[in-house]
Amino acid sequence: MTWNLQPEISRHLQSNQHLVNASSQRRFLLDRECCKSSNPSSAWKLVGTSKKLIAAWLLLVGVLCVSHSVVAQTENECPVPPDTDPVEDPEVTAQEVVADESKLGDFTRLTRDRFKNYSLTVTSITQIAYFGCVLREDEGPWRTDSVYPILMTPFGRVVFHTKDMTLSGRLLNPAILGTIYTQLGVSRQDIADLRSSDPDTVAKARRSILVTLAKEQDAAFDATTPIPGVRPGSPGAKGYVAVYVGRAFQIPLIVLGGFDLNASHVVDEVVDYGNPSVTASDVVDRETLKQFVIEAGNYFVEAQRDTRDGILGSVAKVAMRDPNGPWRQGSVYIYILDLRSNIIFFHGANPNRFEFRPLIATVRDAVTGELICLKSSMPRRVVPKEDSYDITSTILLLTRIVPIPRRWGMRASLQGRLDDKTEASSHRTTSLDLAFI
Repeated sequence: MTWNLQPEISRHLQSNQHLVNASSQRRFLLDRECCKSSNPSSAWKLVGTSKKLIAAWLLLVGVLCVSHSVVAQTENECPVPPDTDPVEDPEVTAQEVVADESKLGDFTRLTRDRFKNYSLTVTSITQIAYFGCVLREDEGPWRTDSVYPILMTPFGRVVFHTKDMTLSGRLLNPAILGTIYTQLGVSRQDIADLRSSDPDTVAKARRSILVTLAKEQDAAFDATTPIPGVRPGSPGAKGYVAVYVGRAFQIPLIVLGGFDLNASHVVDEVVDYGNPSVTASDVVDRETLKQFVIEAGNYFVEAQRDTRDGILGSVAKVAMRDPNGPWRQGSVYIYILDLRSNIIFFHGANPNRFEFRPLIATVRDAVTGELICLKSSMPRRVVPKEDSYDITSTILLLTRIVPIPRRWGMRASLQGRLDDKTEASSHRTTSLDLAFI
């Protein structure tokens, strides 16, 4: 099959100088603190239209470090979406690679092929969430403590780290990426030109790299040994790499196997956090919460439009996880739920515990004491023309329709909770409407 990469290549030819308002930039500092989290459960119905693919997502603001009753995990760790075949185990499992390292290449190629085949048949982001859930199963056939798949963009942005989700969205060290490029046939000149101060030179190098990666090569790589004048050694930076061109984004994507990628292998970078008028630290009542979740939704949607190096908000995840940024503070954070599969796509406070795993009921309403179970007020296959809100004493729910570049649409709901230290209301429900923009 021949892939037309020209639309994507043209996007990657933009200057990699991303100018943003200085007030909205902060140095990202990795916070590996393990936070206690709580989350509500959901039983959402399928939402769609006859003419447009709508993927259902829930963007939530949660409360940290509050004592709640917990419900046992459901038996079905990764519920299979309707009209979707269950993901089969790989012919070579991660456990077999641990027992015999010579099988690492087979495991990585099989994973690459599975990613590619899945991209050819997937029809919704719900199915992507399910696939990610299966790959994240603890000690499942796809994952051990040291052998697991990692998905990256062609220029080193981690899209999906199946072991440590806090690293999803982070940027791989260029020295390690250069080693991987070399093993895949990228010229040393192109690698060097990526660091040029001339935007045209960088654009030309990116074009050439995309064309090379589109050949879908695979190879072992080892960046642990220093090369004088080229790069320092990076402990643990070795494994196997395979490339495929997916249908959804039609750019080469990099699959890594056997590389136990940790925080020492990624770089700090200046992140655009946007400039919300109400930040997480400003949330003190329902009105500030409402404005905060609206701006969080707008920020996440805007992140989808940056097609240069992010997929499904990869860079936005970095910003939303940062405890020093505007989107997370104390008891307020963001998480995103797929409405159809009930799988959490992103969790700003505790990604390793919750991301790409089903949501279960853990939170009780501050007024009634009942477990919170989110219920969709949208009839099946009916799409609202306006944003709609539902506010209770503990929950603010925003439902909206937003576009995602190229093939995807998104139905998003943004939910926020107010803990007992903030404003409590004696009114069970208040409904508001805001015209969709």
